[in-house]
Amino acid sequence: MHLRSAVTDDISHVIALEASPTARPFVGQWSKERHLATMNSGDAKYLVSESDQGAMQAYVILRG
Repeated sequence: MHLRSAVTDDISHVIALEASPTARPFVGQWSKERHLATMNSGDAKYLVSESDQGAMQAYVILRG
């Protein structure tokens, strides 16, 4: 597992993870625009977890 700061190119993967059957009951479904606005707001930190092969497995948004 590798944890790193997310970049704007990761947002499409974040949206796909939000829509997955496992996550959908527990997380909101944000638009790309909302994620980008939040990411660039200065009040949020996006982190992503990747497999050893570089596939995104999870994300977290820290706010406040």
